[in-house]
Amino acid sequence: SCLDLGDDSNNPENEYLRDENKITVNRVMKTLKPEYQQILHLMYFEELSHKDISIIIHKSVHATQMLASRAKQALKTKLIKEGINCENYR
Repeated sequence: SCLDLGDDSNNPENEYLRDENKITVNRVMKTLKPEYQQILHLMYFEELSHKDISIIIHKSVHATQMLASRAKQALKTKLIKEGINCENYR
């Protein structure tokens, strides 16, 4: 993911970079459309399924999947512009 910096989690430099990336991700997420913010929050912080999210946002599962895909792409594009490597971002 965009926050992965390898397995050396005790390395102070990696810990610093990971913290900086988290700050950037939070800042960038706040610049997305509100519907993108909501779906990303429900997916990654609440860990809900597309089916559960579809109920919350009153859309079909397919529409929810499409919205999630667009939201992830928008986030990825903005993070890359911020210099965060999102090669393996899903």
